[in-house]
Amino acid sequence: MAIPTASFFRSCDECPQEIECKVEGSLPEWLNGSYIRLGPGKWDLPGKDEFTMNHWLDGCAMLIKFRIEDGRAFFSSKFLRSSAYTKMMANGYPVYTEFGTRAYPDSSKGLVTRLFQRMVPSDLTDNDISNLYLLNKRLFVATESCNIWKIDPANITGVEKFNLDREVKVNLSCSHPLYSPSDNCFYNIGTSFLSGMKYTVYKVPATDFSKNPTAHPFLGVDKLAVIPSRWKVGFSYIHSFAMTENYIVIIEQPLVMSALRLATCTLNGKSMQQCLEWHADENVRFYVINKSTGDEQPLDKEYDADPFFFFHVINAYEQDDQVVIDLVAYDDAKVLEKYHIPFLRRNQFGDYCQPAIRRYVIPLAARFTKGVPMNPLVNIPDCSASAKVGKGVIKLYPEQISAPGFELPTINSSFACHEHRYVYGSGTFDDGFFKRSAVKMDLKEQEIQLWRPSDTGFPGEAVFVAKPDSKEEDDGILLSVVLEADEAEDNFLAILEAPTMTELARIIVPKAAADIPPTIHGLFIPNIKEIIV
Repeated sequence: MAIPTASFFRSCDECPQEIECKVEGSLPEWLNGSYIRLGPGKWDLPGKDEFTMNHWLDGCAMLIKFRIEDGRAFFSSKFLRSSAYTKMMANGYPVYTEFGTRAYPDSSKGLVTRLFQRMVPSDLTDNDISNLYLLNKRLFVATESCNIWKIDPANITGVEKFNLDREVKVNLSCSHPLYSPSDNCFYNIGTSFLSGMKYTVYKVPATDFSKNPTAHPFLGVDKLAVIPSRWKVGFSYIHSFAMTENYIVIIEQPLVMSALRLATCTLNGKSMQQCLEWHADENVRFYVINKSTGDEQPLDKEYDADPFFFFHVINAYEQDDQVVIDLVAYDDAKVLEKYHIPFLRRNQFGDYCQPAIRRYVIPLAARFTKGVPMNPLVNIPDCSASAKVGKGVIKLYPEQISAPGFELPTINSSFACHEHRYVYGSGTFDDGFFKRSAVKMDLKEQEIQLWRPSDTGFPGEAVFVAKPDSKEEDDGILLSVVLEADEAEDNFLAILEAPTMTELARIIVPKAAADIPPTIHGLFIPNIKEIIV
């Protein structure tokens, strides 16, 4: 029987002053630092009309922080004081277009401005709920708009907003940039629609702060490649992408944002979700771009796969002139419907459209001789993924790696762009094989380990933290925030031993003292003093 989870989607109060938390068990002596997480935390807005946002992803961005120091633990939380948040609190409704909720007139603007308000990139929301990441020693939070916030990790406060439309010349930007050790650069994918439908791969060189301690975080940003969208009046929704040592892979899924709807959504009272269209009869397309030259693969064929929807690429690497991509895929985009607040607050989280890990293998041009493919075209040991050559296309067929119900994947970040053995994740709120679990998957031995805290506890994303001087890929711990559906039980941060998936300790956050929303992503920072504010 499904456990009621409606209480997880009540609006939260922030806890700006640190509280000390009880620690049960033994924290590793080496574990010192700050674990910061991000997600939506308030859906009910103050005001006489009692306005409630429509979708989970519309909630006001909240940062939570666990500070661990010498065996003691402290908790705090704050809402991001974005322009979107400030306007919501002042008006009692959103004035920027959110994912599932339309924008309403801003009472602080004049009548003429409100009547003729139109969509431009700077008018997109800065309610950055999707991800947090480090770039050039700065901590940023982001969503899929062009507006990101720099965060002071000491007090989890937003200190400066950056507009990537001005910094990079892209109208939208993926919220999962990736760091490339091979060339010491950060890479990301931007989307443009005001100057034509296209995707831009841009890179930011890592700054030598010993020579330039006050350097702008986007100093030296450069466009590597521009790829036109295959749709003349729309573009694909991109939350993450794949990267190897030598290649960037844009995965163009058939969830398409209508540029016309987006450009007029404020005028027409439409949400971002209402600008999206699922093209069930169109394939996924993979664009493989050389990081050194910016060129696509020199083939006269497209890389395609049967339609699927995805949020998260797990990792990618190269092997024998092939690119191996592991990702978490859904059969379609109906998952977005599951997270409407009215459904969640009625415990109507559907069991349909559950995600699972798939592996796609892309044969590079080197596996063709004068246009003739090697046989087999895909040849990865112990992998059933395949590819077939057709007229103008190389069709990719995946290996299904996991059962349904697995999301929020993580790996040991030291293995990014290289072959990995272990993937960690969460059963989220789905009622399936992985329900109420933190998950470890051994891809080599095809083994699964689950950790379930209780019949009513729901572990979230499991973030891997390597042990100092670790030698093995799984030599470290996992951090997973557990939300308790039982009102009599408190929420907590679980610290798990990664090799065995056994609990080492838990940091208790009393419900009477602080709220914790279902956060999306987190980041462990050993020494926040190294972060530039």
